[in-house]
Amino acid sequence: LLELAALATIISPSVLIVTTAGTSQVLSEEGSRGLPLVYVLLAVVSIPLASGISAALGRWRTSQICRSACWASLLLCLVLRAALALEVDGAPQAIFISAYVLEIVFDTLFWLSVSEYLTTLELKRHPPFLAMAFGVGGIFGGFLTTGFCALLPADDLLLLNAALFGACLIQFVRIDRN
Repeated sequence: LLELAALATIISPSVLIVTTAGTSQVLSEEGSRGLPLVYVLLAVVSIPLASGISAALGRWRTSQICRSACWASLLLCLVLRAALALEVDGAPQAIFISAYVLEIVFDTLFWLSVSEYLTTLELKRHPPFLAMAFGVGGIFGGFLTTGFCALLPADDLLLLNAALFGACLIQFVRIDRN
C-alpha cells in the first residue's frame, strides 16, 4: 500500500508539471484563442488512445504496459523539449495535448495497478488514502514547479518531467518486484 501511495505521489506531479508546461506554452504563444483547437485535437487523439490501451491490456500484463508508458513518457518529454528548442510549429499544442493524454494514461494505469496488487477488501478500504497521496503529490508538484521556474526557464520543465517519469518507472519496477 505504501509503495502504491509513493507511486501516486510521483505520478501526480509528473502529470501536473507537464500540464502546467503545456498550458503556459499555448497561452503565452496564442492566448485563449488557441484553446478550442487544442481541445478538439485532444478528443481526436484520446479516442484512439483509449482503444489502444484497451487492446494492450488484453495482450500484456499491466506492469509491462506501465513500464512502457513510463519509458515512452520520458522520451516524449525529451522530444517535446527538443521541439521547443528548435521552435517547431505546433510544439506548444503537442505539449498541451500530451499532458492531458498522459493524465488519462497514468490515471488509468495507476488504478489498474492498484486493483492487481490489493485484495478486494483492501480495494474497499484504501482508495481514500491513495487519493490523498495523489493530492499530496499535486501539492508537491506545485511547489516543485514554482521552485524550478525560479531557477530555470519554464521550457525546461519538460526535463524535470522526464526525470519524474524516470522515477515513476523505478517505482513501477519496485512494486512489480514486491
